[in-house]
Amino acid sequence: MCRICIEHMFVLTFGLAILLGMAVTDKGTSEDVLVALDAALLAATGKVVDRSGDEVESARLEAKSAFASLLDAVRRLPDGLAVDVCSDYEQQLAAERLLAVARLAGSSGDVAIDRRRARNTMSAGRGKQLSGRSVNRDARRAAAVAANERLGEQLANGSITPDAIDALSKAADDKSGEIPAGLVDAVSGMAPDQASRVVEDHLESAADAEDVEREYRRARQARRAYHYDVPASGGRPAMSGIALEGPKADIARWWAQIGSSADAAYQAAGGRDRPTVQHSSFNSRLYDAVADALSGRRAPGSGRPSVIVTVDAESLFGDSEQQAVATQLGVGPIPESLLADYVQSGSVSAVLR
Repeated sequence: MCRICIEHMFVLTFGLAILLGMAVTDKGTSEDVLVALDAALLAATGKVVDRSGDEVESARLEAKSAFASLLDAVRRLPDGLAVDVCSDYEQQLAAERLLAVARLAGSSGDVAIDRRRARNTMSAGRGKQLSGRSVNRDARRAAAVAANERLGEQLANGSITPDAIDALSKAADDKSGEIPAGLVDAVSGMAPDQASRVVEDHLESAADAEDVEREYRRARQARRAYHYDVPASGGRPAMSGIALEGPKADIARWWAQIGSSADAAYQAAGGRDRPTVQHSSFNSRLYDAVADALSGRRAPGSGRPSVIVTVDAESLFGDSEQQAVATQLGVGPIPESLLADYVQSGSVSAVLR
């Protein structure tokens, strides 16, 4: 076939493609027309048309339209029902976002790398409107999903909520971020608080004396204190604060001491026998208790709080080769070195289980 004939065929075929494209644009014809259009373009140009971008844009517009319709429907609901509906969809949308971030970040086998990737993904685009705390929280959750296929499945079907991932992450491997699949299944369908209790029980039952000691020393090495300022807000004046971060057992012990001292000061000032207006607020009494401790003063009648520690009797007195691990109420497993310190200070009450 001569070159001129080929050129004429190209013009005719391409013209047909344009007409078909106009038909699709103007009348929204079916996918059959798109197939014919692509075939005409292929015959005219020898190239396959990539419509993936069109499909993505179409899906985006469809989602935007559906969401607008959803908002319109929610606004017509009674306020009480609207709250319930919004809470339900908010949770589902949060789950879908975590799944999308997890797919984008992927799993490298190193949870620190996965969290950094997820954080960068979360911070891009509209994510810049989120607070740093929200970005870091969702990055941790997304990294957990990326490292645990079973967790992603449970999140996708609604059996596990994003909040429950925080509890499960306590049982994750420090390096890989992997969570025991059986534990994921165990908390399926549970509320976050209930899931947290199940995870704590799992950690206590699996606690190893050497691991507990090692983790306590790691937290001790990372301990810190810092000062911060709080700007004036509403009727509150500008304030400053001091924060302590350290092992959970240490903080729990000191917080109990502060509470005990604050209560002793309250009782020494007359307790309930005095009118409420003559007492400082509870938070003010806590502040005074800390100030007394830092300055070396001691609140009248204050005493050491009792730290309640439980230990398995079989592990302590039985033939078990595994070293007994004590558990502090409200804290979890504690190392033997800390238990010895409690015993020496006389502030411990032991309970065998």
